[in-house]
Amino acid sequence: PVDAAFERLPSGALNNLVADRAALRSVLTYHVVSGRLTAADLQGRDYVTTLNGERLQVRTVNGRVMVGNATVAMADVAASNGVIHAIDTVLMPPQPMRK
Repeated sequence: PVDAAFERLPSGALNNLVADRAALRSVLTYHVVSGRLTAADLQGRDYVTTLNGERLQVRTVNGRVMVGNATVAMADVAASNGVIHAIDTVLMPPQPMRK
């Protein structure tokens, strides 16, 4: 996510994540998928599976690629270990069902 996405998190949310390593790991791995997917690759999919095992819906709205409820703000940034797509929203994994 872009810096502004973190600034829009509710007050204290970022501090809570930093204090809870398991929650932080879950959020971070919810933003990563295996492989090297370009924006063009994403447009051919209905969903992607994240490293934490959850599925995120992928769609194109008015010519913009959306992943979950986030819009891809900057696509196809090459990195040594993959392709980065900057998004405008911090994606939060679904909460586990409580019994």
